[in-house]
Amino acid sequence: MSAAAPNEAMGLNHPAPGQPMTMEHFDQDFNFDEAVLDGAPLPALPFTPAYDFDNFTTTFEDPFAYSSRAFEPTPNQDALNEESSPQELDNKLLGFSDPIMNATVVDKTGKLADVNMSAELYGMFFVAEDVFGGDSSGRPLELTCYRRNLWQCSGQITLPKNLSHLMDEQGRQFPIDELSASITAAESIEGKSTEIISIPWKSSNSQAPEETKVAAAPPQIPLDLSTAQEVDAVRVTLPVSWKRLQFKHATANNGRRKGLQQHYVVQINLVAKSMSNDMMKIAEIQSGPVIVRGRSPRNFDSRKDVPLTGEKRLERKNTASSDNTALKIERENIQA
Repeated sequence: MSAAAPNEAMGLNHPAPGQPMTMEHFDQDFNFDEAVLDGAPLPALPFTPAYDFDNFTTTFEDPFAYSSRAFEPTPNQDALNEESSPQELDNKLLGFSDPIMNATVVDKTGKLADVNMSAELYGMFFVAEDVFGGDSSGRPLELTCYRRNLWQCSGQITLPKNLSHLMDEQGRQFPIDELSASITAAESIEGKSTEIISIPWKSSNSQAPEETKVAAAPPQIPLDLSTAQEVDAVRVTLPVSWKRLQFKHATANNGRRKGLQQHYVVQINLVAKSMSNDMMKIAEIQSGPVIVRGRSPRNFDSRKDVPLTGEKRLERKNTASSDNTALKIERENIQA
């Protein structure tokens, strides 16, 4: 092939067959025409990206990092899926809270001592459906009884063997002369006290004093530490019990209309009398909230009431006869 023409933009000399192409095969004298280039300036970029690396950490953090601990299967997975037993639920509903301290007790050595109290309700208590007919899944938790139902409360109080003084919040100490336990109740809306009455046994003895036949407030139980049962070298325990109790009044609302449902809370109080005859509350424990129905069981849909028993009867179909049972109990209480 002949050399490239002078007016060609680029000339190229082909090598002989079988020879590799090198830079010498290009024509060094070819004319470069700048007109082939676009004379217009290149458009500027619309923005200049900037990256702020100050917020980046120097170490890699994996938000989905796996734990290095070996996998541990959950023991007895089936047990986690089971509901709490009726007995456990009954204990929670019928039991009392931990002690609420109102004063500090001091023993004869001058050391601060602990007070422990526990109790449980017994009687014709049951749990009822939502009084407003709402959707309640699982076991209902409204502890309920009828006003005429008899019930009782039993518990124990653990005290230091050498209990000597009480100390108030200002650090003042008061010598203790006597100890006693009482049972009271308060309503939940305004915190006012409500009456609990003790129903006497029906006696055939016509010579019995008239005051023993009348319902009255439950008596205070004196606590004599010298006759208490020893728990260990420094503590003793005393039992307390009140039987044949009734709430004097029913709670307000009880599903008759929309509004705030009233509950009663039973309280067991540990009380001390000082040498100057001043009464001081040492501690108290409280029951769970209780609804007290004043009307006859026939006015309520008792088919959905669940009696508090230790048996495993979660299905409500087993409680269809609770209406007749409550009616029978009510008649017996009226005759008693």
